[in-house]
Amino acid sequence: MDTATKTPQGPRSTDRLVEALSTVSALLDRAINEVKSIDSDFQNRLQQAVHDTEASLQGQAAQHFDTSLTETRNKLEEQFKNKVAELSAQWEAERNRLNSELGKITQTTAQWETERARLNGELQRLA
Repeated sequence: MDTATKTPQGPRSTDRLVEALSTVSALLDRAINEVKSIDSDFQNRLQQAVHDTEASLQGQAAQHFDTSLTETRNKLEEQFKNKVAELSAQWEAERNRLNSELGKITQTTAQWETERARLNGELQRLA
């Protein structure tokens, strides 16, 4: 009788073991699928974070470039204004100097004309 009683228990133990392994296998499959899903979600979030960081850095670089460009433009405009003012002052000084010389030449010409007229008058009187 021992043999008869042990034989039916053997397949039942094996069935239970197979059932337990099947359950473990199903749980492992579910866990693997969940890990894959989590990994996929993580990869998507990581790619989005990289994309957002790149966009942010590009925006910051563009803003820095615009700021630098504006500052440089302002400096160049200021230098240009200063140079124009300097050249205008030089031009004005030269113009005043030339006008002064022209005034002196005009005065000298008038004196020569007066002297010439006097000498012509004296020549006519002597003639």
